[in-house]
Amino acid sequence: MTEPVPTLDVSLRPEHVAAAAIATDRFYAEIPEIAERYGARGREYAEHDHAYIFAWAVDAVAFDTPELFERNALWLHSVLTSRGFPHAWFVHTLELVQLVAVEQGLLSEADAARVVGDVIPRLPAMS
Repeated sequence: MTEPVPTLDVSLRPEHVAAAAIATDRFYAEIPEIAERYGARGREYAEHDHAYIFAWAVDAVAFDTPELFERNALWLHSVLTSRGFPHAWFVHTLELVQLVAVEQGLLSEADAARVVGDVIPRLPAMS
């Protein structure tokens, strides 16, 4: 039996969910092979993960805890790459989150770079 697709946590703010939809659309447009590999179900997981990454980034800035964002991002990276998700795709995920967070007014450019961008070079290349 297949696991159900995770539902978005009702405590996620609507602006994080909206930004996640934008980031997911861009990710799928820029990396079309992801649709071939994971199908519609993968898109739902991507939007779910993006929403949490936005929430983690915004909270890290609000509470001045960039190390918390890094811990969460490293954890998600390890989970996904252990399941065969390419490292480069996860890097691009964070790049998109950084960009969309600024475009949507969730984070300033400086905060997005400090919290999200600074984690990217510290991701271990696992795949």
